[in-house]
Amino acid sequence: MLDKVKTPEKKVRSLRWFRSIAAMLCFLALTSWALPEGQKNAIYYNKIAAEHLRKGDTLKAIVNYKHALQKNPRYKEALVGLGQAYLKTEAHEEALKLFSDALKLDRNNLEAVVGSGFANIGMGYYQQALKEFEKALGISGENLEARFGMASLYYDMGKKIWARRKLDNILRLNPFHYDALLLMAQIKSDEKRLKEAKEFVEKAINADRELPEGYIVYGRIFLSEYLNTGSDGYLNDAIHEFGNALALRPDNIIANRYMGYVSLLQKNYDMALQYFEKSLSPFPDNAISLYNLGVTSDLGGRIDPALKYFARSQEQAPYDSLLLARFEDYLVLNEFKAGHPSRVGFSNDHLSLAADRMKKNLSEQAVFHLRRSVLMNPMNRKARELLRDYYYAHGYHRYYVDEIKDLLRLYPEDRYQDMLNIAVIKRRDMLYQREGFAQEPPPRDVPRVLVLDFWPSSGMSPHVDAGQVIAGYISFALGQYGRMDAVGFKKRREISGGLEAGDEKLERSIEKITRLTGEGKLDKIDYLVYGHYSEGTHFLSTEFKIMDFKTGVVIGEFGISESGHENLARLALRAALRLYEFIPYRGKILKVADRKVLMNLGMMDGVTKDDLFVVYRQGDSGREHKYNPKKKILLKVDESDTLLTSLSTVKEGDVDVVEVNDIIYPLKKRRARMIK
Repeated sequence: MLDKVKTPEKKVRSLRWFRSIAAMLCFLALTSWALPEGQKNAIYYNKIAAEHLRKGDTLKAIVNYKHALQKNPRYKEALVGLGQAYLKTEAHEEALKLFSDALKLDRNNLEAVVGSGFANIGMGYYQQALKEFEKALGISGENLEARFGMASLYYDMGKKIWARRKLDNILRLNPFHYDALLLMAQIKSDEKRLKEAKEFVEKAINADRELPEGYIVYGRIFLSEYLNTGSDGYLNDAIHEFGNALALRPDNIIANRYMGYVSLLQKNYDMALQYFEKSLSPFPDNAISLYNLGVTSDLGGRIDPALKYFARSQEQAPYDSLLLARFEDYLVLNEFKAGHPSRVGFSNDHLSLAADRMKKNLSEQAVFHLRRSVLMNPMNRKARELLRDYYYAHGYHRYYVDEIKDLLRLYPEDRYQDMLNIAVIKRRDMLYQREGFAQEPPPRDVPRVLVLDFWPSSGMSPHVDAGQVIAGYISFALGQYGRMDAVGFKKRREISGGLEAGDEKLERSIEKITRLTGEGKLDKIDYLVYGHYSEGTHFLSTEFKIMDFKTGVVIGEFGISESGHENLARLALRAALRLYEFIPYRGKILKVADRKVLMNLGMMDGVTKDDLFVVYRQGDSGREHKYNPKKKILLKVDESDTLLTSLSTVKEGDVDVVEVNDIIYPLKKRRARMIK
């Protein structure tokens, strides 16, 4: 807390005297400019705007910069200043245009070049941002703002070590660089070095107590501690610091946004709406503020306002993958009809993405988007036909037949009936038909996985419920491969209250899952997936942990980062693939005859001809599966279809000790097969 800062009394009196004199001089300067309206020119308004911007009063700065540009549209200082003010309101596209206009007047305007870099960061154009900062350093190699821009860029890209090195250099040259101190504090907080983080924040606040950003970062640190520990003391400290920021600048976007987050944590949806609405006042088309208003309205049962907020947010940020995924979830969970324009629009968007990925031979991504297209609009004939064709081309006959049946049900046409008749005739040659599984699919013993909502690495993220959206997309991706039964997002939403992924709170979540399972409200869970995330503009970074729910042992950890548009879909698919590597790949013996063995794994599980499997004998308890090293029983794949495989023993006589219900694993650990 600020009152913990130890400053000698004399230094405090001296500092107060200096600030009083400075304030008086500023007042005299401003009043000297208090000219009659007719005599106020562009220079006058620009000077007033610059002073407001320096003090953090963004709204007044914007108003006066606009007055200056009305007087002189080619006034480059006002163009740059207005662009800088827009950056603080997250109006990055508008800011970039202003910087571009200034550069047309002066192509080497250093402030405009640096501002363009920050605007590009905000829009997720990292390579262009890098070019702008390099250009700025080419103009002036000692420019600290360009160096800070590089540090900010690296931080947004998840390269925190590089960012820290840049900040170290800046602070050696200027130990009181306000923005560098705050970004360093944020990095220290991310690294859980909270004492050091607070020291950097306090130094920034002491450098300028009239700016709200220092108090906001301080609040973020306390909020992060609250999320990790659940201590109400940290939450109260966070509220206090955010309140300090709002006391200075009641219209500050970020401070109002964080107070909205806090209100959501307290389930005070009315108060959250008020704060998020205030975060819109500087720039009514702010996509993140609109998104958070949509989420809050949805959680508070205000379905129609939520739709309007999500739609407006999408208009402003059409490539925000977290926003689009959350909007889709909202439409499905609130049971909007499949023919709703937004559902149809999303379905067609996914179809277009699928077609693009097919052209690029990215089949796993194509299938993901086709499945998403069908989810959003089950009546999308084109998406279903492409899925049908994919299953046919890759030999997934059962899924091929299922898609034809769905098409025939939705569109009772002769051509679909003919396709089905032909498929049924061809079915006689399939392994599952010959083995008597034509009507009933073979029983499967796939792991059941619950993906918990991911936890923000530090404080809250711009998208207030990004962790839930990420978890939902990963759960959806797991369903693509057919090897896991992931708890769907509807059921996840029903049970999510009180389930938390933070390591410190995981035990309580496990207790709740166990209770819900015992009450029959949740099917048995084999594995938990949880972790942390951080986000930047068009950037996601995630850290995963996989726990064997029966033993409580963490069997694997890994991290994934993705940037650019559609980063969420790529991240979810990569995560699904990695999860298959860690979670045991196993099947069960269904039949034993002669030297032939039938198991309930198939091509959709990644089984290919001549693969080797090892049999695990069932223990005496009937609950454990033990491998007998003295009698190694190996089976080789002879034939496989969608979900079923025929194997033969490698050695004669081994089949005599193989029994129905024996567990079977691949001989060697292998990578999961991606859908091609």
